[in-house]
Amino acid sequence: MARECQQLGIKLLSVYGSTESSPHAVVNLDDPLSRFMHTDGYAAAGVEIKVVDDARKTLPPGCEGEEASRGPNVFMGYFD
Repeated sequence: MARECQQLGIKLLSVYGSTESSPHAVVNLDDPLSRFMHTDGYAAAGVEIKVVDDARKTLPPGCEGEEASRGPNVFMGYFD
């Protein structure tokens, strides 16, 4: 789809987030196509993102793990 959009001159905007937060990673409209296909983007303003293992230890870039983030966009909790 990304390649077809590029051929048609359509710009893509990719955002990543969970139900409990607004998007916290963004690929900018002017970023190259490769960024859309191989990453979830940059951390949004005021957001910290890292990848952790099962023991919640921070992993180096390029390793698989769980995304952990914090920032003003993450909600405080559910109302019961």
